[in-house]
Amino acid sequence: MTRQGDISLLYLDCQTEFDFRKRRAPSLHPVYCGVVNLNPDQCYQALLARDARFDGRFFVAVKTTRIYCRPICRVKTPMRKNCQFLSHAAAAEAAGFRPCKRCRPELAPGNSPMEVSSQLARSTAYQIGQDFLAEHSLAELAKKLGVTDRQMRRVFHDEFGVSPVEFWQTQRLLLA
Repeated sequence: MTRQGDISLLYLDCQTEFDFRKRRAPSLHPVYCGVVNLNPDQCYQALLARDARFDGRFFVAVKTTRIYCRPICRVKTPMRKNCQFLSHAAAAEAAGFRPCKRCRPELAPGNSPMEVSSQLARSTAYQIGQDFLAEHSLAELAKKLGVTDRQMRRVFHDEFGVSPVEFWQTQRLLLA
């Protein structure tokens, strides 16, 4: 059994100095906690490589410019010490960063103006894979996709490294 004096001594021993400095209240909503499961070094390596597999998995906020981007953005890569990695675009906005005007990180992956050309190339490849060119011309395919023939050929060559006709011929040879 303890006496009253022993309890007060134990209580005094447990007390620590109080810190009366004002603390900043947490401003982030609990859903957008900004915690990334990836290592910041891994995030920076993905940023350097502009690895499309990480698009939408994290966002990089640049402290010096107060702008946040997607890891696939084609802008000059910021220095590591100026980067902050966040898991959600909303967390970046809550932290006071504004979205990049080039990669448009506030849009869902796949809806950015940066990805229009790759979507066009994939749509062209899909139509060629469905044997559209067996009965129609490249001009008709371009018209169906809503672009000019020249633009479709240029984008397709940039994405796949071959012309649409060469791609179609290879597809035919593989299925023969």
